[in-house]
Formats: sequence, C-alpha cells, structure tokens
Amino acid sequence: MWRMTIELTWDELPDDLKEKFAGDGPKDFASRALGRVRPALEEITGEGKPFASYYITKMPGAER
Repeated sequence: MWRMTIELTWDELPDDLKEKFAGDGPKDFASRALGRVRPALEEITGEGKPFASYYITKMPGAER
C-alpha cells in the first residue's frame, strides 16, 4: 500500500461561519465545513474505490 500526505482546500461558505449555538468558534465552523465535503471523501474511499481511507491529521480550531 502506498501512503502520502495530501492537503485539500475548499471555500468557506457563509453558512459555515454562522454562530448556530452560543459559544461557537473556529472548531465548530471547521466541523461544519468538513460536514459539507465529507460525502465527497466517502465517495472515493473504501473497498473497491480509488483510495482505501482518509485520515484528518489537523483541523482548524483543534490546535492547543
């Protein structure tokens, strides 16, 4: 199995950055944005698909 690191970028949409719950911050906004693209990632990963899996190594708002 080959393994390499690839960085994906996608546009922020206004809905990603709306405060839906009190105290929402960068981690919440990033999670919403990921929710929009996760179906596309799942379309290309898994048995019989081009890629075996994906793994998120870093996410905005998760740094400490």
